[in-house]
Amino acid sequence: MKEKSFEFYVEKCNVISSYEQADVSFLPPIVRRRLSKLDKCALSVMNSVYDDDIQNIVFCSQYGEVERLKKIIAQYSEAGEVSPNTFAGSVHNFPVGFFLLNTHKAVPYTAISSHDRSISSGLLTSVIAPYSKTLLCYAEETPEENYRALALRLCKTPSPAALKYKMTMSSASGKDVFEQYAEFFCKNSGLIRTPLFTLESAG
Repeated sequence: MKEKSFEFYVEKCNVISSYEQADVSFLPPIVRRRLSKLDKCALSVMNSVYDDDIQNIVFCSQYGEVERLKKIIAQYSEAGEVSPNTFAGSVHNFPVGFFLLNTHKAVPYTAISSHDRSISSGLLTSVIAPYSKTLLCYAEETPEENYRALALRLCKTPSPAALKYKMTMSSASGKDVFEQYAEFFCKNSGLIRTPLFTLESAG
């Protein structure tokens, strides 16, 4: 039986591997103060690859707002109640919702958490989505309490400077490795075998 495969293009890629690299200067200072470190990383890479032709956004993260969840647990333990603002910011889709609200974009989005397959699940969702151009964003707090984020502007048809890729569906064990995705898309090198598919350059 022939394996199912998909072809897609990436017009732009941006990766940050630490919180210090996040740039949210496009937002007013009063707005920036409401953001967690994860928010800033996610918004930084989303803003850097967004264009007005984007029709869909897929946000993926294994754990989401760990920083705010810790604050919620501490608040509840100490005071027996939780700040509504802190709770609102702790939901998994907060970064993408905040980005769209504060940049005045009207774009549908999906938020995904799929344990240690969150990047591959997000990428697969982006590739098969019924839109011609999708923004994929992954953001995570690392076990070392650092932050990292990746954003891709994907399209279904060729465009100037876009790189072509082939995704072949497969079933394997293992987990996503952020550094492999960063190296693959930003340097257009190598091949990735994920728990869901094999990814290779096709152009």
